[in-house]
Amino acid sequence: MEELIWFSIPGALLATAIMTVWPETIDTEPKAIVWVILVPAIGFVVHQLYRLIFEASGGYARKSRSVLQHIINLTDHKDIKDNKKAFLVWEIAFYSDKFPVAFRDHDRGAWHYILSFWSISFSAVISCLLCGVGFVLVSSIGVRVLLVAIGELIIAIIFYLKGRSTYKSLIQQEVAILYTNKDLFLSVLGNLREMWCAGTVDEHLC
Repeated sequence: MEELIWFSIPGALLATAIMTVWPETIDTEPKAIVWVILVPAIGFVVHQLYRLIFEASGGYARKSRSVLQHIINLTDHKDIKDNKKAFLVWEIAFYSDKFPVAFRDHDRGAWHYILSFWSISFSAVISCLLCGVGFVLVSSIGVRVLLVAIGELIIAIIFYLKGRSTYKSLIQQEVAILYTNKDLFLSVLGNLREMWCAGTVDEHLC
């Protein structure tokens, strides 16, 4: 049910823009019912599109994720040379039995909210652009579409800032948990280095 709600928000934002630009899409009750049914599906597509962009721009191994640079700094820089390998160390330690379960749940939940906030903001930005196109092409909806566009823009800013605030807080917490469990991460790094040197993972790093 929670996922349905999260998908419905970006879906509702985009559906609102579409219905504002093309009001004939809801001029009958059956059409309105169809839109209500489609809203979660639209939101799901928007969310997945945002996830695709997120992954293409670095994803969970993005450079701004401070904990990965700190993992690199745990070594002499010969074992790990980029964020992707640091992320491998993080993931193995993160899902190990020795990693604090409470923080693992918190971290995963926080990332869920961050990506949800940003996908809502992404949907609102798309909706603003759609309203802009409608304002240019359909003169009869000028005032109405501008009001919707302003509302969507405000929503985009609010949810982006909310996601950004949560993200900045979380990456600081990840660095803290790294150093409070430093031995675990060094152990994982040591095991990975053995595999790298054996040619199992990345032979040229030895």
